[in-house]
Amino acid sequence: MNRETFTQNLQPFLPVGTTDMVFDLVKDVKLKLKITKSRSTKFGDYRSPYKVDYHTITINGNMNPLAFLITLVHEIAHLKVYLGHKNQVSPHGIEWKSTFKDLMIPFLNPSVFPDDILRLLAKHMINPKASTTSDVNLYAALKALNKEPTKPMVSQLNIGDVFMYKNGKFERGEKRRTRIICFKYPTQKPYLFSPLTEVEII
Repeated sequence: MNRETFTQNLQPFLPVGTTDMVFDLVKDVKLKLKITKSRSTKFGDYRSPYKVDYHTITINGNMNPLAFLITLVHEIAHLKVYLGHKNQVSPHGIEWKSTFKDLMIPFLNPSVFPDDILRLLAKHMINPKASTTSDVNLYAALKALNKEPTKPMVSQLNIGDVFMYKNGKFERGEKRRTRIICFKYPTQKPYLFSPLTEVEII
């Protein structure tokens, strides 16, 4: 992979002015980087070499540039950890957290992120989670930048609001630790929802 090809392929997906910075993170690595269709179960992933002589990173191509950048650096951190430790450490353990933080530092400035997201991201990077979806405030702020219209999340509803989810009708209840309890009609059986679950308001 050379700088010109990388820039040509990734420029449409990354924030302005960051393509060269990202390339410098992987310029010495044999990497196959694939932009994929939207996947509901993940935003990106990293695969170490297996029966091939290159690393593989896949990233969903439907994300806005800021979310795309965070996800790509997240996966590059996995690559760097593999180079240093192979499969001998936890995927999102202290080695990955430290590496991810170090790689993100150059991007944590107002020329890349608007102030509101920069504040949330800086807080998130103190102890980064396995996914930005674990940080409700950061995820919601990034999601609001999407060009495509998005559905409201359970966390954005008021207690008592009624919504549809997978052909089921629910009423939002109170938050319990990391989940929100909701009651299905007509049985009133309780279900625990992730705060980030997208629903249709009735």
